[in-house]
Amino acid sequence: MKKLFTFLVLSACMLTNTYAQDGKISLGVRAGLNIASISNTGDASVNAFGSSSSVKTSPKFLPHLGLFSEIKLSDDGFFSLQPELLFSMRGYSYKAKASSGNSSSETDIDLVTSYIDIPLQLKFNFGKGFYVMAGPYVGFLLTATSKTKTKVVNGSTSSTTEDKDTSKDGLNTIDAGMYTGVGYQMENGLSFAVRWCRGFSDINDYGSTTPTVRAKNSNNVFQFSLGFKLKSF
Repeated sequence: MKKLFTFLVLSACMLTNTYAQDGKISLGVRAGLNIASISNTGDASVNAFGSSSSVKTSPKFLPHLGLFSEIKLSDDGFFSLQPELLFSMRGYSYKAKASSGNSSSETDIDLVTSYIDIPLQLKFNFGKGFYVMAGPYVGFLLTATSKTKTKVVNGSTSSTTEDKDTSKDGLNTIDAGMYTGVGYQMENGLSFAVRWCRGFSDINDYGSTTPTVRAKNSNNVFQFSLGFKLKSF
């Protein structure tokens, strides 16, 4: 994936230099909402022999914003290349509960990450403003904030601990995957898009302590974007 992306980036640079002389390049901005989650963190519950446990995950609603360029590859405008530079936030929320007799525990984990994404998409314009797009991306981890809250009840006593971690330890700093989506482009330059950003890379970095059995967790994001073309040349 990374080799393919490098090849496409170099191709985009060459195309930009070629088509800029023909007035087939437009620049714009986009911003919107991410509905972010992590793969392989599904809900589950078990009840047996007087004990119970449950796990529930929920998405995070976070922003994205950045720049895009559209390079027309055909005279009729049907086929184009769209590289982007995006600041994109991702993450998820996780809640685990367990109880047995008069004892119980509840753990809440909240992870928020931010990336610089560089998607490189092929765009097909079908007329009347409608289009579809798809292509690879590479993302670079900027920040990570994890908040953990644990409450333990044992009979009539209870204790609560809270922890906040802002280090990127344990996380891969490079993410890679695919963007796909559909959109509508208005004549005044305003556009609307719905896209799916699916990561192929494991967000975890276990280093030398990789467990024998582990689940691969990757980013999974639905984007709702509003864009505007600023200039064509």
